[in-house]
Amino acid sequence: MVFSYRPRVEEYRFSPVVCPPHYVLKWGVGCPHNCLYCYMRAYGRVPGVLKLAPYPELRRCLEKFYRKCSSSLREVMLNAGELADSLAAESLDPPLSHFLAKTVHELNVEYGVEYRLLFVTKSTVIEKLLKLNDRCREVVVVSYSLNAPEVARLYERAAPSPQDRVCALKSLAKRGFEVRVRLDPVIPVPGWERYYGDFLHWFLSYVDELKRVTVGTLRATPRVVAAIRRGLYEDSSWMKYLRKWEGWGLVVDPEERFRIYSLIIDIVRSYGVEYALCKETLDMWRRLGLYPGTRDSNWSNVRCNCTYS
Repeated sequence: MVFSYRPRVEEYRFSPVVCPPHYVLKWGVGCPHNCLYCYMRAYGRVPGVLKLAPYPELRRCLEKFYRKCSSSLREVMLNAGELADSLAAESLDPPLSHFLAKTVHELNVEYGVEYRLLFVTKSTVIEKLLKLNDRCREVVVVSYSLNAPEVARLYERAAPSPQDRVCALKSLAKRGFEVRVRLDPVIPVPGWERYYGDFLHWFLSYVDELKRVTVGTLRATPRVVAAIRRGLYEDSSWMKYLRKWEGWGLVVDPEERFRIYSLIIDIVRSYGVEYALCKETLDMWRRLGLYPGTRDSNWSNVRCNCTYS
């Protein structure tokens, strides 16, 4: 680990992709899982190296955010997994998860607000997270990034298996954590319908505490495409599934995306679980019969991975 990262909290707004405005806590960059498609390679990640902010700097960063926003924003979700796996620094003393949860809880009390942390992870190293006390646990939402096992074997080779991730998710749910799933990126390999369908039915039956599933398809920003051309990706075979340039970058063909979302939404809906799209266009939302509103609306119809409730 390298303690050289400058922490910050940024509001996430990215047109033409439809995302409810939300806040990202950038505490570091890095991930041990080394997924072949990972966009972090284009954003300063060095394989095997985690760069993070020293705890005192991270505390000051959060204090500054509370001073600026607490008078106007009572409820905020801080996504702590945009540029790094949220559980990548559990070996520290205290673990990063404990430091962040304790800090947010203390600042909530001080400023009279109800901010929360979103931990996004593929990690199954949850022993320390399970030991969070009740007050700190209440400010944490844990979201697992999942993929069909057949796809994970191809493109997520260094990560725990999706089945093991689901078992970790179940353990956290039983401990009282609010849990969510990000099925992302869906990659339309031959046979994808069966692979994702079977996996969805299994984990939705197993984790009955699950609150919501947010689904996204494979994509690559212009920065990722440029990084591939510079040789920063040792295996870019997944690029063959990206067929169309949209304003946001290279994406799966719209007709294929529509089929993917339709199948997955039908399955998730049948279990009574909330669902949403991740980093999609307004046209796709509407085509699927989902109406989040315009980008600057109050987003009252959207319950996705990064929203507060």
